[in-house]
Amino acid sequence: MALAGYAILLPLLLPLLNRMGGAAVSLLVIKTVVALLTLVLAVLVGAQFPLANRLQFDGTATGASRLYTADFVGASLGALLASTLLIPLVGVTGVCLLTAALNALAGGVLFWRKVSI
Repeated sequence: MALAGYAILLPLLLPLLNRMGGAAVSLLVIKTVVALLTLVLAVLVGAQFPLANRLQFDGTATGASRLYTADFVGASLGALLASTLLIPLVGVTGVCLLTAALNALAGGVLFWRKVSI
C-alpha cells in the first residue's frame, strides 16, 4: 500500500520539480529531491521481497526458488514493459497510476486474505 501511495504522489512532485527553474540553488535542491525520491523508492521496493518471503515461504528450497523467480521475472517484465511500451503509450503519469492501482490491488488482496484467515 505504501508503494501505491508513492506512485500517486510521484506524478504530483515531478511537475513541481520541473517548475523550479534552472538557478544553481534550485538545481541542487532538485538533485537532492530526486536522490531522496530514488532512495525512498529503493527502500519500498527492497522491502517487498522480504515481506513476500514472510507471507509465502514454506521452508523449502522450492518455495525459495519460486519466490526468487517471481521477483526476477516481475522486475524484468516490469522494466521492459514500462520502458518500451507503457511510458510511450500512456506517459509517466499513466504508468504511475497503473502502478498505484496494481499495488493497491495486491495490498487489498493480501489484507483480505489476512482478515479472512
